[in-house]
This record gives sequence, C-alpha cells and structure tokens, in this order.
Amino acid sequence: MTSGPGPSILGEHGTGSPTHEIHSAVGRWVILRPVLPPDYPVLYTWAADLRELYLWSHDRRVAPYQEFAARVEASLRESQSYLITLATGTPIGFCQAYDLNLVEGWCSFLVYVVRPYRKMPHPAEATIILLDLLFKYFPLRKIYADVFEYNTDSYNILTNHGCFREEARLPNHIWYESRYWSVLKLAVYREDYYEARERMDRILQVQHDYNSLIARQGEAAREMPGAPPLH
Repeated sequence: MTSGPGPSILGEHGTGSPTHEIHSAVGRWVILRPVLPPDYPVLYTWAADLRELYLWSHDRRVAPYQEFAARVEASLRESQSYLITLATGTPIGFCQAYDLNLVEGWCSFLVYVVRPYRKMPHPAEATIILLDLLFKYFPLRKIYADVFEYNTDSYNILTNHGCFREEARLPNHIWYESRYWSVLKLAVYREDYYEARERMDRILQVQHDYNSLIARQGEAAREMPGAPPLH
C-alpha cells in the first residue's frame, strides 16, 4: 500500500489534527476552509435552488432557513465539511465527507461548485484536495461518491483519470425532468488514488500554466493598443 501521494498541491494552515476542522487547504485555484455559522446563508441559497439541489442531494425538500441552519449545525458534528472559496475569499461551493466509518475504513463525500466554475478546473481541484485530506488524516480504504446518472459533469470529473470505479447502481431510483434515473455508487480505493494522484496533479499544473500564459498574453495585448489577439 502506498503511504501517500507525491508532492502535494496543498498549503495547509492549522493544527493538522484529524479531530479538529480548523485548518484550510490551499490549491492553485481554490481554498477549502471549515464551514462556519456566517456561511449558512450562502449555503442556504444553494440548497434552496431546486435547479442546483437536484444535482447533489437526495433530499429535494426546501426547508425553512432556521430548520436548515439547525441541520447544518448537526451535520458539522458528524462530518468533515468545507467551504470552497477563491483566493479572494469568494465562496463558490462546498464539500463534505460524511458517514465516516473508521472501523470498516470507508466514508462518502460530495463536492458542489456553482455553475460559472463548473467547466473550469475548480471542481476537480476541490475534489483532489478533499480526497488528499481524507486519505492523509483518516485510516480509510475507500471513499464513495453517489452520482446521479444525469449529472454527467460530476461523473466525468470522477472517472476521467481511471481511479474511481462503479461498485453499485440503483436503477430508476431518482426522479428528474419527467423520468426516473439511476444512482451510481462510485468508489476510489487508496491504492488506486495514489497511483493516479501524480498524473492528476500534472494535468492540473498544465491547466494552470496555460491559464497563466493566456492571462499574461492578455495583459501584454492590453498594453499594446491595436495589437491583434494572441490566442
């Protein structure tokens, strides 16, 4: 069994204790930090939007805010929950590891990122950061993700690198847009994750370098009035 990934993309701040969610994890595009009570209103805006709720939640009921806040408060005691932000502090999503079973060595997780960033590297990086934290701090053999069949963005992010495998399928399990869809239970094993981890990091680095190059070219073009676009 591999003990851990290669060079980490994370810059971690805090105690590093697995019993305290008080550190942040910093990537190239996103930061994961603990969910705090002042974050509840923005979490509620995402949970109250049925167009988005159908992408990540089995519970499609929109609860009143006070009930929602109480449920979040309770879930924080039983999960590892993080707000996903940009470097500016702007929240763009959240992620959570839940149903932690340290006896059998597994848990489940979800990652939600708002629509404007969904086709960008942010969801993939947030997923990698969360999995890094879970495999680093907890004796987990595997980590599950429930993916709704129609949520192709999530499915592609998790399966593109070959480390997630389908372990179960609940056929015709969930209703969405006039029909029933399956729920796929995907799993990543520790060994498979670390085998693919360096390759995923290289891909993110290429994306980061490309974005940086385009940004520099854009700045150069703005400094040269009348120059043609450089991409």
